Amino acid sequence: RFLERMSKRPHEREDVSAEKKRKMESAANPYGVKPIGNKYLGGNDDCRESSLGLLSLMRDEWLLEAVFEDLSAEEIIVLSSVSKYLYIFAQNDLLWKELFLCEYGCDFDFKTSWKETYIRKKTGRTEAPPSAGIRATGIYSDILYNSYYCSTIDPSRWAKIDNVQRRSNLSVEEFIEQYESKGIPVVIEDVVQKWPAFQKWTDEYLKEKYGHIKFKTDKQIDVALSNYIQYSNLVVEERPIYLFDNEFGERAPEMLDEYFVPPYFKQDFFEMLDDRPSFRWILVGPPRAGATFHKDPNWTSAWNGLIRGHKKWIMWPPDVPPLGVIPSADELEVTVPATMVQWFNDFYKKKHPVQAPIEFVQKPGDLVFIPSGWWHSVINLDHTVALTQNYVSLANLKKVHRFLKTKKDLSLSVRFTEALRQNKPELLAQLLEETNDLEGGWENLVDDEDGDDDWCLGL
Repeated sequence: RFLERMSKRPHEREDVSAEKKRKMESAANPYGVKPIGNKYLGGNDDCRESSLGLLSLMRDEWLLEAVFEDLSAEEIIVLSSVSKYLYIFAQNDLLWKELFLCEYGCDFDFKTSWKETYIRKKTGRTEAPPSAGIRATGIYSDILYNSYYCSTIDPSRWAKIDNVQRRSNLSVEEFIEQYESKGIPVVIEDVVQKWPAFQKWTDEYLKEKYGHIKFKTDKQIDVALSNYIQYSNLVVEERPIYLFDNEFGERAPEMLDEYFVPPYFKQDFFEMLDDRPSFRWILVGPPRAGATFHKDPNWTSAWNGLIRGHKKWIMWPPDVPPLGVIPSADELEVTVPATMVQWFNDFYKKKHPVQAPIEFVQKPGDLVFIPSGWWHSVINLDHTVALTQNYVSLANLKKVHRFLKTKKDLSLSVRFTEALRQNKPELLAQLLEETNDLEGGWENLVDDEDGDDDWCLGL
């Protein structure tokens, strides 16, 4: 009786509440794919071997990587008619996403799926292609099931905890004393609302004024903003394309007039550099887009102002690597789960052996301060628009200066030290003294012991 009950589709069982049934039905795979463990609970209809033949000797991930990813669209369609297992493989939208991006790049008018988008583009159709609507039985595959499940999971399920400090009417002096100098994250709730962008930057406004301009994405392709906003409001993916542009001020200069750097972050020593590292980004993206765990580059601090939508943040102090994150000894290389959905599924409910994280939901109008060196990750809960900048102030100058000298490429260290020498000589002397580097610190970076005047580090 137990096996008979468990063999039913979960939302058909009598012992499951109505609310849980509703959630199960919404998460059910539209093609009938079930997790592989289900076949051990009465799943005697497994058709993998009969449906794949000798290909059944290959694991599902190998089939996707070694077979399907090398096929053309026409070949995938032909192969999908061979058996129901291959038909399910051919519906994997990630295959069609890569096909489209390889063939057409940024020129997309996204519809409800990448497969539909590709077919419409390829054939010139204006209507959606017909769907077979096949729901198979006997398909047990973690790869195929998780691909759909992680793409449709509602990230708001992780939005309950909010333990960050929130402040309003915070003076610059209070911010420096209570948060920046101590390296404590804080959400400031009454600054972003004063940006012109907070009132103006609706989807309609952005499409009308900047829609024709192409912006960078994390897929190394440039996309017209109007096309991207349409994509962001329609796509259902585990790892969506994220508009993440560090040159938006050059591509759309008028955007710079629609926000201002909050007064807490006016001091920025990297401004002394003629060619400073990337420091400001516009961020636009759909649910589940975001950033896996990382520390901001060069030990800079950062701020993030949210104009539209909601973001879930997870943060740990510099000396407490998050669960599931494996940094190298110098922290220049970090192994992390491929997506934040994977991290939340695998690690979010586990207790950290050292301390619990700071976590919260950033709401429209919230300004987040990310202290230098803090581990942090962000996942969008819905369609979001945000601005962020990295900076160097007195609070983290020593850390930045020390870190730059440990990098394999010392050119930025040399240029920054020279900028300090020319503009802030007393501050540089204090830095070198505090790091026991006063004697020959600058000279050791630019002088050759053998007296070869032609040698330098990229100057």
